[in-house]
Amino acid sequence: MDIIGEHPVMTIAAVIASLIVISVIAALVGPWLSIPFKVSQGGAAVVASAIDPVQIQQKYEWFKDASAKMDSYVATAQAKQAQQDNLKSLYGNISFSRWNSNDRQQYEQWDTEKTGILGAYNNLAAQYNADMAKWNYEFCNQGSMPKGLEREPALPREYRPYVTSISDMKAVYGS
Repeated sequence: MDIIGEHPVMTIAAVIASLIVISVIAALVGPWLSIPFKVSQGGAAVVASAIDPVQIQQKYEWFKDASAKMDSYVATAQAKQAQQDNLKSLYGNISFSRWNSNDRQQYEQWDTEKTGILGAYNNLAAQYNADMAKWNYEFCNQGSMPKGLEREPALPREYRPYVTSISDMKAVYGS
């Protein structure tokens, strides 16, 4: 007689016990077996997003916008300095403490605004520089634009300087 015929209850119990053991082992080991597949899928997604033309163009546009905004900060800070210089020239050698109180207040307001502009410029320059270091793509090189952007000038492959005063801005950007 075969094994099932002699002890059918024992055989069924052994099969069920074997299935339970296999299920427990699969539950414990299964997640570990899927890690290489998840890692390779994640790596493929990163590579795909890094070379996606839409992503590259969006990043290029961000650099263009950030560069224009920093140039705007420079121009605004220089305009504030010119206003201060003009007001100062009206008083000549007269001590600041003897200026009209409204003029003193205006001069100090422009100075405060200038300090805020310098801070905003430096914050954006820090972000620009960090992103430029991370995203050093071909589109930063002259003549290697993403398709459709060939007609526009390339971004310089350089970092934006930090400034602490208007004289720093003048040294870097002129006038």
